[in-house]
Amino acid sequence: MKLVTETKGKVVLFFPVVWEGQFPTWAPICMWAIGTALLHAGYEVVMIDERAGPETRDQLVAELADAMLLGISGKLGGQCRRMEEIAVFAKQHHPTVPIVAGGWFPSLYPNQTITSKHIDVVVIGPGDEAIVEVADRIRENRTLAGVTNVFGKLHGEVVKNELGPLPRVENTKPIPWELFGAKRYLHPHGWVNFFTSRGCPGGCTFCAVICLDPRKWTALPPERVVDDMQAIAAATGATALQIMDTDFCASISRVEKICTLMIERGLDLRFNILGRYHGLRRMTDEQLQLLRRAGCNEIEVGLETGSQRLSDQINKQVDVEDFPRLARRIVNAGIRVRTNIILGIPNETRSDLAQTFQKMLELRAMGLRAVRFQMFRFTPIPDAPDGKRVLAMTARSHQGRTEFTYDELINLPFNESLGEMFWLSPSRERAVNRAYEFYAPLVFYKNSLDTAQGRPVWRQVLKLFHRLAKWRLRHAVFAFPFELWLNRLFGKRMPLGADNGISPAEEQLPMRQPEMGQTPIHDFSRRQRASSDNPATRSARM
Repeated sequence: MKLVTETKGKVVLFFPVVWEGQFPTWAPICMWAIGTALLHAGYEVVMIDERAGPETRDQLVAELADAMLLGISGKLGGQCRRMEEIAVFAKQHHPTVPIVAGGWFPSLYPNQTITSKHIDVVVIGPGDEAIVEVADRIRENRTLAGVTNVFGKLHGEVVKNELGPLPRVENTKPIPWELFGAKRYLHPHGWVNFFTSRGCPGGCTFCAVICLDPRKWTALPPERVVDDMQAIAAATGATALQIMDTDFCASISRVEKICTLMIERGLDLRFNILGRYHGLRRMTDEQLQLLRRAGCNEIEVGLETGSQRLSDQINKQVDVEDFPRLARRIVNAGIRVRTNIILGIPNETRSDLAQTFQKMLELRAMGLRAVRFQMFRFTPIPDAPDGKRVLAMTARSHQGRTEFTYDELINLPFNESLGEMFWLSPSRERAVNRAYEFYAPLVFYKNSLDTAQGRPVWRQVLKLFHRLAKWRLRHAVFAFPFELWLNRLFGKRMPLGADNGISPAEEQLPMRQPEMGQTPIHDFSRRQRASSDNPATRSARM
């Protein structure tokens, strides 16, 4: 694809498989932003998504025949391993084509990534500004010296340039959605992914974001956001947007303006967002209702732990006792809450674990339709403050590490297995794994009973286990887990990570008017109270 008749050259962008069986297959918007910058700079861009199938390898070989560079994205976990595999594959077929690596993994570990024999350039952070300068330098056969946020080893010399500030997203050009084939990524329920900002103003010490751009945040202006919403909906036929911002609500005045513009323009779009407790608690009920009227389906917000001690330890900036009150306010506005939980945080005790599950049960009482959960085992990220402390420990089979090679980093199992949690005692680790594998999903995931589909007797057994699991979770008692053992023998694996939360765009919680003198607290767990035949519900949907 190109925007001009005579181009400066051809750039191939390759997006590797993130993990096998990924669903939903969200569009690689990060790569499209890179491609958009190159298109406007006069380059021809070929975008290849490995998730399209095995034929993408043959396409890559063919396109590299007359390409001036190959750009590959890499995320922590499986995708960074694929990034290296693709780099090896490309060099085998076209050894002279420079390979540029970008994305989360190269940005976090540029010193290690540049040591790869197959990667020539590393772009650190959002690369839509740096990639154009890199392409120009390669085209002109010039050194990469002085290109901010870039490491390179062209011409046999390793150059490590200074790191600059987070590039301002408002300086980017709108993505030409149709050119990149955005319609191919339309979810069966009408969703496509979307972004309006970069960075995060938070300082959670377990998170990778703090390693790259700590407490930095840059956002598109409201008018551009709504223009882009209209453009992607027109290009794809989308009826709903999964907004991937780390913190959509960092500026409440911006949220108000976006919602007001959506309503004024009559945009009939549902959208899900992520927000931090620190900002959401400052929103008034009227502002939350404005979000709902504009089309907000769901707000994802991290609780992480029910222990205030651990919450303060990871710098979450959450009042744990107040969190359910905030969740109720959001639900009362007609917006579902999705809550993130981390199990196995360093120094977590049985009491901490019990407090976490007690808080989750308090949230769960609002109903499975109203509150959903995402649960993860703590994963130490080498450069994150918590990760550094944990990996430096000498405990059990772990001998303490502070430095990692490129090969070691690309093979770290980020959230991909039930690997050893050496920072916990063996008994604490067993408790976390048993809760994560069986008891917590059975209680907190709405699709857990689907594992017994077609087996009514086993479904009844799981319902019985559900009652026992609630008691175990409330008290963090997981000794003699006979229910787990029986499920391993006769049942199926419980869903891990999260439930299937991508629902039809029209599936929204109702907006209820409070009765005189009362504050509405809805119980959506007993039955679905709204249907398409309910006039009151239809009138509440904008």
